[in-house]
Amino acid sequence: MLEAAEKASGQCNIPVNAIATVMLTPDPGYQILAASLNGMPLTPDAGTQSMFSFQITSNIHFEALFEEAADVVDVGDAQEVTSATIGGTADVVDSGNLALTVKDDAGYDDTKALAVVDGEAVASLNIEVDQIVAKAGNLSEEEQAQAKRGELAVTEDKFWKNNLTDLNNPVDIELVLNDITLEDNEELALVRDHNGECQEIPLNINNQGGQTVASFSSEKFSTYTIIKKSEGKKSDTPTQEPSDEPSDNVDDFMQTISREDAENFVSRMYSIALGRNYDDEGLDYWCDKLVDQKIDAAGITYQFFSSREYQAKNRTDEEYLDDLYQTILGRKPDAEGKAYWLKALQEGQSRTVVMSCFANSNEFTEICDEYNIPRGTMERDGSSICNADVRHFVLRNYAKALKRKGEAAGVETWCYLINSKKMTPAEVTESFFHSKEFINKKLSDEEYVETLYETFLGRSSDSEGKAYWLNYLKKGKSRDEVMKGFSNSAEFSKIVASFGL
Repeated sequence: MLEAAEKASGQCNIPVNAIATVMLTPDPGYQILAASLNGMPLTPDAGTQSMFSFQITSNIHFEALFEEAADVVDVGDAQEVTSATIGGTADVVDSGNLALTVKDDAGYDDTKALAVVDGEAVASLNIEVDQIVAKAGNLSEEEQAQAKRGELAVTEDKFWKNNLTDLNNPVDIELVLNDITLEDNEELALVRDHNGECQEIPLNINNQGGQTVASFSSEKFSTYTIIKKSEGKKSDTPTQEPSDEPSDNVDDFMQTISREDAENFVSRMYSIALGRNYDDEGLDYWCDKLVDQKIDAAGITYQFFSSREYQAKNRTDEEYLDDLYQTILGRKPDAEGKAYWLKALQEGQSRTVVMSCFANSNEFTEICDEYNIPRGTMERDGSSICNADVRHFVLRNYAKALKRKGEAAGVETWCYLINSKKMTPAEVTESFFHSKEFINKKLSDEEYVETLYETFLGRSSDSEGKAYWLNYLKKGKSRDEVMKGFSNSAEFSKIVASFGL
């Protein structure tokens, strides 16, 4: 171990014949290529990817080589997937980069997935994401070139890797499907089975060059089943359910927080997290912030668990996890899940990072939705961006483009993408027009243009302008080209600016 002064200077004194251990940590996007001692190759310590131990002699020269590397994708064992990409990975890992592996899960019982979405299971895929910290140091020149391009399959003998099943932030996955065609009245759905919990994941389907491309975002990796929905049947997920009474009034869809809902949520935090009844002053303080939408559920959760009162309880790791399960997920821990998180804590993962994984879960989303409280997204350091304007902008898109209220999971996803700068407000609004739900409306050109006016410009069409865009479509221009004219307009820029974006 280094003393404080040694850490500051970058120098240290180690006695001859002592054993020194060096931990190498590459920057994101880089990998360790090799390490050597006095010109001789070194292998990492057993069970590690980047830790090297060696004996100090009178003269030593330790050298480590780092190399910039691309994310790796391997779909060689997936019959129904031609190719794949992984994106939005910049803030996912602190070191190295990612490898996406897609393969058939031949032994999977798809009846569990079909209980969520009625239809025909097209493919069950085991989708894995690994953190690649280093190459194994024995790659040929050709293999090194393949690794740089992200074309080398990630095998144990070629890479030092960490398997990741739960990420702190979702990544974007795009799958080019093989020989899967859809009729006009057909659509695909995606069901994720993670630790025995099956849930439908929002899926976007596009046709690119005659190929069916499925894209989605997720922070959990296990088995995914692609289902061709039964004709005339919709899934139970809120993302596919239009409202009973379509409305053109955006105010009908804006999320407001009642004092009663705020009090119920805050009193729950006091009772479970702190183990006591609320005090009137504290209750008023947090309720005011919630009602004014100056904080969200993720923000309040962090404040309670980081408070002096909670810290003074000196909870053990096991007790801390029990508190997270009860407070954030509203249930007792399951043995497998608790063992997983306990191991993470014992191996050095911070409590705040673990808490963020709980706070960003779908289970917490459901609890927040019950109380009509925005969930928000907790970062690894516990911070969260509570931006009511972003939420209202997203809800406006649901109201204008889809004529319905936004479901909790979808709203949180779009808010996160805007707040994290992964997508611009214009790109988010355009995505609503590319959604399967919107495409299935099968609007006429006139109806499509009118919806563009309402969504992007916040007004009904004028006769001259509408005639111009309809004529534009009659000349063979695509709907996307027309939409770009609206999303790039000064009127839409003013609307975006009115939300502080």
